[in-house]
Amino acid sequence: MAEAVLSGLATSILNSLAAEIAQPVGSSASQKIRLLYGAKDELLSLETSVQSIQALLLDAEKQQWQNDQVKLWLKRLKAVLYDIQDLLDDVATEDLRRKVTSGNKTWKEVRFFFSKSNQLALRLKVANKIEELKKKLDGIKNDREFHLEPHLSGPTAAIERRTTHSFVREEEIIGREEDKKAIIAHLLDSSSRERVSVVSIVGIGGLGKTTLARLVYNDDKVKDCFNPKLWACHGDTKNFDEYVIIKAMLKSAQDECRGDPEMMRDLQDIENKSKDQLQQLLRKVLDGKKYLLVLDDLWNEEHQAWLDLQSLLMGGSWGSKILVTTRNRSVVRATNAKSVVHDLLGLSEDKSWDLFKKIALVDGEETLNPSLKEKCRDMVKKCAGVPLAIRTIGSLLYETEENKWDGLIDRELSEIDTSERGIMEALKVSYDHLPSALKHCFAYCALFPKDHVFDKEMIIQLWMAQGFIESNEDLEKAGDRCVSHLLWRSFLEVEEVDDSTNEVKMFKMHDLMHDLASKVAGDECKMINHNEGGIDRETRHVSFAFQSSLLQNMTTQLEATNLRAFLTLTNMRTYGQEVSPIECEGIFTKIRRCRTLALLGSDFCISSSLGSRLKHLRFLDISENWSIKSLPDSITDLLNLQTLKLSGCENLKTLPRDLKKLVNLRHLLIDGCRSLTHMPRGLNQLSSLQTLSKFVVRKVGHRVPGGVGRVDELDALNKLAGSISLEKLQFLQPAPNKAHLAKKEGLRSLRLEWWSPREERDDKSESDELVVWENLRPHQNLTHLTIYGCPSRSPPSWLSSIGCLVKLTLWACRRWKYLPPLSELPSLRELELTGLDELEFVQEIRDPQQSNTACPFFPSLETLRLGNCGKLKGWWGKRLLVGEEQNHGRYDSQSSFPKLLHVHIFGCGNLNSLPLLPSVIDLVLHGSSSKVLEHQVKAVPNYSSEAALVSTSIPLSKLKELYLVPMSALDHSMLETLLPFLRNLESMSFSNCSALRSLSSGMQYLSSLQHLVIGNCEELDLSSHDDEQGTQWRSLANLRTIEFQGLLKLVELPKGIQHVTTLQSLSIDSCRNLTSLPEWIGNFSLLQDLEIIDCPSIECMPDGMQNLTSLKRLKIHGCPVLKRRCRREDGADWEKVKGIAHLLC
Repeated sequence: MAEAVLSGLATSILNSLAAEIAQPVGSSASQKIRLLYGAKDELLSLETSVQSIQALLLDAEKQQWQNDQVKLWLKRLKAVLYDIQDLLDDVATEDLRRKVTSGNKTWKEVRFFFSKSNQLALRLKVANKIEELKKKLDGIKNDREFHLEPHLSGPTAAIERRTTHSFVREEEIIGREEDKKAIIAHLLDSSSRERVSVVSIVGIGGLGKTTLARLVYNDDKVKDCFNPKLWACHGDTKNFDEYVIIKAMLKSAQDECRGDPEMMRDLQDIENKSKDQLQQLLRKVLDGKKYLLVLDDLWNEEHQAWLDLQSLLMGGSWGSKILVTTRNRSVVRATNAKSVVHDLLGLSEDKSWDLFKKIALVDGEETLNPSLKEKCRDMVKKCAGVPLAIRTIGSLLYETEENKWDGLIDRELSEIDTSERGIMEALKVSYDHLPSALKHCFAYCALFPKDHVFDKEMIIQLWMAQGFIESNEDLEKAGDRCVSHLLWRSFLEVEEVDDSTNEVKMFKMHDLMHDLASKVAGDECKMINHNEGGIDRETRHVSFAFQSSLLQNMTTQLEATNLRAFLTLTNMRTYGQEVSPIECEGIFTKIRRCRTLALLGSDFCISSSLGSRLKHLRFLDISENWSIKSLPDSITDLLNLQTLKLSGCENLKTLPRDLKKLVNLRHLLIDGCRSLTHMPRGLNQLSSLQTLSKFVVRKVGHRVPGGVGRVDELDALNKLAGSISLEKLQFLQPAPNKAHLAKKEGLRSLRLEWWSPREERDDKSESDELVVWENLRPHQNLTHLTIYGCPSRSPPSWLSSIGCLVKLTLWACRRWKYLPPLSELPSLRELELTGLDELEFVQEIRDPQQSNTACPFFPSLETLRLGNCGKLKGWWGKRLLVGEEQNHGRYDSQSSFPKLLHVHIFGCGNLNSLPLLPSVIDLVLHGSSSKVLEHQVKAVPNYSSEAALVSTSIPLSKLKELYLVPMSALDHSMLETLLPFLRNLESMSFSNCSALRSLSSGMQYLSSLQHLVIGNCEELDLSSHDDEQGTQWRSLANLRTIEFQGLLKLVELPKGIQHVTTLQSLSIDSCRNLTSLPEWIGNFSLLQDLEIIDCPSIECMPDGMQNLTSLKRLKIHGCPVLKRRCRREDGADWEKVKGIAHLLC
C-alpha cells in the first residue's frame, strides 16, 4: 500500500497546496483568519519539492518489491508526507473552526481570534513548520544510493477492450463437464414463454466463462439445434456500443452462411456499411430463424442501452437463445431479468488437482514423493478452484526443477500473501495497473476479515474519510465508480444487488484477492484478532475483532500515535466486554490523528473530550450502543466529520443542540434510535447532508435548549438520498404551499409514521389533511413507501402517481375506506395492506366495464399481502347509493393479476373474491374465507370440463404451495371443485377446517404433490370414501411427506395410502383414537423418518416394520405402551425396531 499511499498523499497535498496558493489576497474577515495567509513562498517551495518526488514514485513502486533500500526509503518518505498532510489539515480545520466560531462566540473571543498578535504568532509557527518539513522532504529525496527514473504520470483507469473467439480444444478443458451439460440443457429447453430467451454464465474473472461458452458453442447437439450460430465479444467496460456488437455478429455469420451466395455478398464490407444497412442486414440474418447468439464478456449495466439492441434480436423463431457471459449479475438484470443464470463455481478439489498435474507435471503425480505431493495439494486448495490461479502456479512450478519445488513452496508459496510469484504475482500485475486511488481503496479492504460482506455505502464513506476519493463532483458518485472499477477487474465480487435499481448493495472479496490486499497493504493496515499481531510505528489503519482479553490489552498496543483508522469489527455486546471510561479516554488520547473511528457495542463510553482530541475525524460510528442517552456537546467540534452513525442506539434521547456546526456532515444515520424525542434546530444549514435516516417531529410549543427542529428545515436539504423515516407525524402542522420532500430526487425509500393511541382521533379538518399530504408528497423517483398508523380520513391522492414505486406498505390506517387507483403503477412488485379496518374494497370502479378494459392491471405485481382488513369483501367495488348492492365477485372475475406469484391473506374473514390468479405459485389463507378459492374456480367458463382443467392460463393452475389455516367453511364439496385445478401443486397444508368431514376424490389429480399436512380437523374421517384400490392416493406418485395432526376421527390409516410407495417421511401426532399401525406399512420401502407422538392407543408395532429397510429414524413420544414394547433388549417389539439407526423413545 506504500506506493498507493505515497501517490495518493502527494496528489492530495498538491491539490491542497494549489488551493491555498490560489487564494486571493484581500482584507476581508475570511482572509484574515486564514493561517496560511502570507506563507505563499513557503507553499510554492513545498509544492515544488512534492512534485519532484511524485515523479519518482512510479519507478520506486516497481523497485521496492526487489530492493529493500527502496522500500525503506519509501517508508521514510511516507512519514514526512503524512506529517505534511496533517499540518495542512490542522490549518484548514483551524480556519474552519474560526469561521464557524465567529458566528457563535462572544465578541471578546472573536476579538482575540482576530488580534494581530495571535494571528502573527500562529502564522509564524505554521510557516516555520512548513519550512522544517520541506527540509526533511528534500533530505530524504537526496539521501538514496539507487537510481529512480522520473515519470510524469502513473497508471490510468482505462481498461482496454479485449477480444475472444469461439474456438477451443475440448480435451484441454478439465472439470467443466457438468457445467457444459447444464448450459446445453438450458439452451435446448423449449419451455420458455419468450420467443428469444437468455441464458447467462456468471462468475469472477479467471473461472473460464468464455472457455465454457466455447465448449457449448461447438457441441454437436447445439449445432444441430441452432442455425445460425453467432459469436460476439464486447469487452468494453465503459461504453456499450451496439454497432460494435452487430458488426461482430455479422462477421461471425459469414461462416454460417457459406452455402448462401446472396447472403455472402451482403455480408461483405461490413465495416463500411451504415447503421441502417447493418440493422437491416442483421434482421435478414436472424428473422424467422432459430439462432444462438453468444455475447461474451458483456459489461453493460444499463437496461435502456440493452433495449436498443434487443429490438433487433427479437425476430428469431421460437426457441432462439442468447448466451451471455459476464462477471456481474447486474449485467444479467440489465439484459433480461428472466434470464436463466448459471453461476460458474470453482473447480472441485479433485479437478483442481487434475488441472495442476496437467500444467505442472510432465510425468504425472507419480513422480512426486508423498510429502511434496501433500504440499502441492495444500497449495492448490488455496486457489479456490480458479483455473487461472491454478494454471499460473502450475506454470511457475513447471519451469522450476522438481528437486527445487520443496524449497520454493516452503519459502514463497506456502503463504500466498508473502509471495511475489505465482498466483499473487499474476494478480499483482493487474493490481499494478490500477490507478493509485483504486490501489488505496483496494488495499484498505485488508482491514476486514476474509469472507466479510462489505456494505457499499459504508466502505465508500470509509474511503472518503481517508481522502482516497477526490472529485470535483459528488464524492459518493466518484466512490461508486471506484467500486464499479474494482468489480469490473474482479478485485471484488457482487454479493447483493438492489432489486429496484439494479445497483450493487453488498460485495465480497475473493480469498486470493484478500491475500493480495493484505500483501500490498503491508504494515499500513493491520487487523488484530485472537491476540495475534500488533501495532507498530508504520501502522496507520487498524481494526479489531475483539476476542478473549484482547480489549483489555488494547490501549497497551496504541503506543503509535499515527493511527488514521481505528475500527472495531464486532459488536462488543456479543463477547461481554466492558470498557471503562478510563480505557476509552486512553484510546482517544493515543489516536489524535484518526480520521475514522468505529466503536461498536453497548459498553463504550464516549468521552466528553472527543471533539477536542480528534479534530481530524471524518467518520464516527458508535452504533448499537445502548448505554448512550445523549452525546457530549464536544462532538460538534468535529468540524471535518462527514459520517455520523448512531444506528441502534436505542436509549439515545437527544442529539447535540449545535449539530448545525458540523458543516461537512454528509451522512447522519439514526435509524433504530427509538427513544429520540426531537431533532435539533438548524439541520437546514447542513447543506452537504445526503443521508438522514430519520426525522422525529415534535409537538408545537415544546421547548428544549437550542430549540426544536421543524420539518420545514428539510425543504433546503435537496441532496438527501437513500432512505428516510418521518416519525410522530401526528404533530405535523399543515403548511400551505410547502413541499418538504418533492424535490429530493435521490430519495428512494420513505416511511411516514404516526403514533398515537388507537382511541385518539386526529382533530385536523379534511382540508388540513389534504395540505399535510401535499407537504409530504415525495419525488417520482421513490421506489419504497410505507405509511404506518395514519389517522387521517383518506389516503394521499398522489399515491397512484409514483411511477417508480416498487414496494408499497400500508399499515394500520384504520379510517381509510377507499384507496386511490394503484393498478396502473408500472413498477409495483410488492403490495401490503394490513390493519385497514374500514377498507371495503381495494380499487374503486366507476365504469361497469372498467375492470374489463385493456388498461394495465398491476403489470409488475409479484407479492400481495392482505392482513386484518375485517371489512374487506372484494377487490373491485364502488361507492354505493342508498339501496344499492355491491357485486365484488362479478367485477373481480373480469380482471387478473398477470405476474402475481405470492399471495398471503390473514384475518380477512369477509373477503369473498379477488381478481384471477393465473400465475400464483404460493397461496396462504389464514383466518380467511374459502369463498376466495371458490370464486377463482367458478370464474372459469365451463370450469368442470377437462379442457378447462388442463389449461395453464386458468386461476391457480400454477399453484405449487397451498396453506389453509384455519378455514372453517372448507368442506368436501369445495375440495371436489378445487383440487382438479391444482395439478402443479407440490405442497398442501390445511388445519382447523371444522366443516371438513372427508377428503375428495379430487386428490387423484395432485400428481405433483410432494408434501401433505392435515391438522386439527376434528370432523375429518380419512377413511371415508377410501377403498382398497386407493383411488384418492394412487396417483400421488411424487408424495414424499405426510403429517397427520390432531385428527380425532382417525381410527386407522386410510388403506389407500399403502399405494404411496414414494413416501419418505410419515408423522402422526395427537391422533389419540388411532389404535394401530397397519401391516402394509412395510410397503413404504423408501420411508426414512417415522414419528408417532401422543397416540396412546397404539400399543404395538406391526410385523411390517421389519420391511422398512430405509428407515433411519423412529421417534415415539407420548405413547406409553408402545414405548415400553420398543424398549431396548427386553421390549416385546424390540426385534422389529432394533435395526433403526436413530431410535428416540
